[in-house]
Amino acid sequence: MKNQIEVVKQRVEARIPGVRAVIDEPLKREGPWMLDVDFNDQAVNVEWRPHRGFGVSSRESHGYGEGPDEIFSEIGETVHRIVELLKTRASTATPSEVTLAELRERLRLSQSELAQRLKVSQAAISDIENNLPRSQLRTLRKIVEALGAEIEVRAVLPKERVFTIKLTKEVRLPSHHRVPSKKLAVRSLRKGKKGKKGRIR
Repeated sequence: MKNQIEVVKQRVEARIPGVRAVIDEPLKREGPWMLDVDFNDQAVNVEWRPHRGFGVSSRESHGYGEGPDEIFSEIGETVHRIVELLKTRASTATPSEVTLAELRERLRLSQSELAQRLKVSQAAISDIENNLPRSQLRTLRKIVEALGAEIEVRAVLPKERVFTIKLTKEVRLPSHHRVPSKKLAVRSLRKGKKGKKGRIR
């Protein structure tokens, strides 16, 4: 029985005659499967981990060691995007806004791995990602720091005027304050440093 990345390869080959698609199996069981697809000098890289979806990047937009540009959960939408990129010779783009879960996935971290960094349970991370409106801003900042990034709040005014309100480490909010339900803009600084360890509270 074919796994999901093998199904993607098969469907792309059926949609585009003459395409070259090569699968690179992981060296370790928990590692990612890679699919390199080439057609008329246009290349697309696909990364797949079981139960964690597909990461798609066009070679021109992708730097070495970076996470995938676009994340998909379903085989059908992944195949459609690959075919579209190859036929239109378009490039993938890194989103300007991401959810906390999307940022974690881009950095190739599982919920369990992030939980280990913060010394909390995987269930606690899952609850925060799925119920962000209930999370305190201080808690969210700790999670983002553990991902090696920095959280920012942006004020968008009329006529597309945008001001970024940078949060300092001294920010403290009362427990009754809640994070808005809309997506938060998170800018990865790629500093390579680990976030502070400690109990989330």
